[in-house]
Amino acid sequence: MEHLKQIAEVRNDHRDSFTEKYCIDVYLTDDDDEQGFVIAEVDADGNVEWIRLSRLDGYDMTPIHEAIEEAKQEQIKTKKELVEKCVEAIVHDVKGGDLMAIDELLFHVPTKNLQSFLPEK
Repeated sequence: MEHLKQIAEVRNDHRDSFTEKYCIDVYLTDDDDEQGFVIAEVDADGNVEWIRLSRLDGYDMTPIHEAIEEAKQEQIKTKKELVEKCVEAIVHDVKGGDLMAIDELLFHVPTKNLQSFLPEK
């Protein structure tokens, strides 16, 4: 069995304010002068984009996978908060008789999702 090298540190504490993706940063050594690098990004829907994966050949990926799962959980919390705010806005708009924004929003929802939302006949 091949012995895998250990990664010194993995961070997932940076969320890009423009892309809203969590960046998974890797530091291969304990050297304070080492510049880490982004190995993956987790978007608002929990999708993972791997970057520079070949740089980690021979390394134990466990801490990276753990950091990705943590970032996914944070993204889920963020999305739930966004959904709650949208529901509040929808309720407000419906009470006010304004359906234009809701119509526009639903137009961008995939047809299959709209059909599954409706009660069965």
